[in-house]
Amino acid sequence: MRVASYDRGVPSREKSERVGHPPKSNGLIDFKNNFKGKANAGMLGQAGNFAYYAIGSGFLPSRELDTGAGLYGLYSAIFGNKHFSDLTGPMFSDTSAASVRDAALASNRCKQ
Repeated sequence: MRVASYDRGVPSREKSERVGHPPKSNGLIDFKNNFKGKANAGMLGQAGNFAYYAIGSGFLPSRELDTGAGLYGLYSAIFGNKHFSDLTGPMFSDTSAASVRDAALASNRCKQ
C-alpha cells in the first residue's frame, strides 16, 4: 500500500507501509528481549508491561491500552510462544500484563 507522508498538510515523499504488520519486538519497552539473559525473564516482562500501561495511561483510555495488550497477547499465542491459557487479563492480555495493569494505570504517567 502506498501512503503519502504529510508534514503540516504538505505532501512529502511517498513511502511504502505494510498494513497489518505485527508489533515490532525489541522496541524501547521490550525489556524481556532487550535484556534477555541478564535478568529474570518474567520480571523483565512485567517491567515492560508496567511501562506500557504507565506511559500510555496519560495518553489513551485504559480500554485502548487493554486492547493493545490483548492483541499482542493473541498474536503471541498464535504466532509466538504464548499459550492461549495464559490470556486471562482484560481483552485477552496475558497474566503478566494483568498483574501490573492496575498499579501502572494508577501511576498517572509516573508523575510525582
